[in-house]
Amino acid sequence: MLGVIYNMRIYTTKITEQIDQNTLFHLLDYVKKESKEKILRFHNINDAIRTTVAELMIRWILTTESDTHNDNIDFYYNKYGKPFIRGMPGFNFNVSHSGNWIVCAIDDNELGIDIEKISPIEQDIARQFFSPKEVEDLLSLPECSRLEYFYDLWTLKESYIKAKGMGLSIPLDSFSIRRKSSSFYLAHSSDNIRYYFKQYNVDPEYKLSVCAKHNRFPLEAVRVEAEQVIETFLRR
Repeated sequence: MLGVIYNMRIYTTKITEQIDQNTLFHLLDYVKKESKEKILRFHNINDAIRTTVAELMIRWILTTESDTHNDNIDFYYNKYGKPFIRGMPGFNFNVSHSGNWIVCAIDDNELGIDIEKISPIEQDIARQFFSPKEVEDLLSLPECSRLEYFYDLWTLKESYIKAKGMGLSIPLDSFSIRRKSSSFYLAHSSDNIRYYFKQYNVDPEYKLSVCAKHNRFPLEAVRVEAEQVIETFLRR
């Protein structure tokens, strides 16, 4: 079983080289059958690559930092689709990917992570998904600062509902994320559990947020080369 890797860690990897179809099919031999079937249904090969490498990241962490064999790593999902590892109740993880980046968080408590590429959006999206107080905070900012703050809120809110393990069954406008000084906190929520947030700067074109039930966040994320993860499995 696992030990020290239960301490919270944030891993990031960036796919910098194109993975061809033959390599992808080889890598799919190392993921769960259900995952493989789902990935093979993707129409976009880049979506298939990101999803595959995201699962391999978890398998790489477990196989390189513990005595767990890949064949013994069995994913299962709660009714909202959040993944867990069967037989490892103390090992919690969450993954996210956007663009070329894939990120992963592990801990001995439930947690959530989200990364998003900063792209232009219509302000109506904020009114559709954010709480009235969040929209008010957003619109109070200078226009040049609104896009970045939108993605602050979006990734923070996504990390929270992923930490809860209930996904979009929690309406995004049913709670508020507010900023005080340079940090963010959960407000206007019926949740009686305190959650904490931290953001990491991995790329100026992206926002990365993590939510957990404690504030023992690592100071920095661990950068792992995608080629290192991929080659680990290709050599087997």
